[in-house]
Amino acid sequence: MHTKSRKPWNLMVKSAIIFVYYCGMYALLVILFLNTQSATQPLQKQWDRLLQRGGCLVGSQLHSERKQHNSVFEMRKEWQVFFKTERGALNEFLLNKLGSSDTTRIHTCPFENAIEGELAVYCLQYIHQTNWYDLHKSYSQYNPSNQDISASNNSQLWLRKTLETPKQRKFLKKNWQILMHNKRK
Repeated sequence: MHTKSRKPWNLMVKSAIIFVYYCGMYALLVILFLNTQSATQPLQKQWDRLLQRGGCLVGSQLHSERKQHNSVFEMRKEWQVFFKTERGALNEFLLNKLGSSDTTRIHTCPFENAIEGELAVYCLQYIHQTNWYDLHKSYSQYNPSNQDISASNNSQLWLRKTLETPKQRKFLKKNWQILMHNKRK
């Protein structure tokens, strides 16, 4: 009889432990989610302010050994603060912007204002000192040194066409991720 009275007690203890375990896991997930949200919100606010402020890339949107120091990336302290964000979070943030076709107030000389996804690529190029058309051999055709550049045939338009196609955008994102992974090694 003594053993029968202990069984319900054991069952209640086990149930309580399982309940506390799952509540703890739920609480941990909530904390992680809130942490992720709070980490990306300031980055998003910073990004929005930078886009509203505007500026010009003065033709230095493409990486070159001859760095132009009068681009908005170099001249504005806000951009330098933005680029000092923890690298992993910044890379992920910018990669998630590739699909945006919203027009920004950032001008890309000598052509048009950048769209948001395009500007994200220029930021990644600035951070990693690698042009998007150097990420994979299939992009080599877009290298401006291999082309006659005009208002209707230029690297800005080629990048936009790449970004507007989901399959090509996914491929570009994958190639940025490969570059980032290889740099960590």
